[in-house]
Amino acid sequence: MGMRRPRPSAEILSGDSADVYFARAESILRQEGLDPIVSMEVFTRQEAVLCGIDEAKNLLGHVLASADPAETQLEALDDGDLVAPKEIVLRIRARYRHFGLYETAFLGMLAQSTGWATAARECVETAAPDPVISFGRAVVAIREDEIAANAMGVRTREAKILAFAASSFFGGVAGALFAHQIQFINPSSFDIIKSTEILVMVYLGGIGSLAGSILGAVIFTFLSQALQPLGTWRMVIMPLILVFLMLFRPRGILGLRELIWFLPERELSRGRQT
Repeated sequence: MGMRRPRPSAEILSGDSADVYFARAESILRQEGLDPIVSMEVFTRQEAVLCGIDEAKNLLGHVLASADPAETQLEALDDGDLVAPKEIVLRIRARYRHFGLYETAFLGMLAQSTGWATAARECVETAAPDPVISFGRAVVAIREDEIAANAMGVRTREAKILAFAASSFFGGVAGALFAHQIQFINPSSFDIIKSTEILVMVYLGGIGSLAGSILGAVIFTFLSQALQPLGTWRMVIMPLILVFLMLFRPRGILGLRELIWFLPERELSRGRQT
């Protein structure tokens, strides 16, 4: 079973975002009772880094879902592929009225995303062999969009392995201090509840902020102790607080903001210059 594809926005599926030419063509064909099988090929004018193709395929997958499989064919390259000039990146064969109205949408997705990815690759090649992004920025870039980070020259696999190794090291140190404090260690001490509490602390303070994680840990610890006299009701109140937080502050209390004491000196000096 494949992954469930996110449904494109109602504005795109309704056809309201289409150019007037495509809308008129669809209207004329409908009035004449025509719906010919056509082939469409999309290619680039110059060498480029393909990006946005997954979004375009998702849209086409939805609009062609009702088409006759015997009359429909969709071929495409993958995001991140390097394509040569005039190389076909997307080929569609189907009845025109099934996808013609959406040409503006999926061509716009490809043009915008591929343009940015190609420009980013050119920046990386121009700056070579000097890196254009630090490890910290690389991790943030991977968190936001791994495909775009890869197009920028970030070695995503190495960065993820290094981040995993660093987090494992600090997790081991924390476990050793925890065992030293309680003077007893047992596998049951590290159940799913403990893992959930740690995640709650991070999301409560801010998913992109070091200071937010510390703030979340402090708030969560004080709340847990303050609600202790309520007994089992504590397990009801805490989740409710988190639900309201996710509704009104989905990125946490601090979100992506950082306190000045946690910013590197380079960021502070750049702020003074501006």
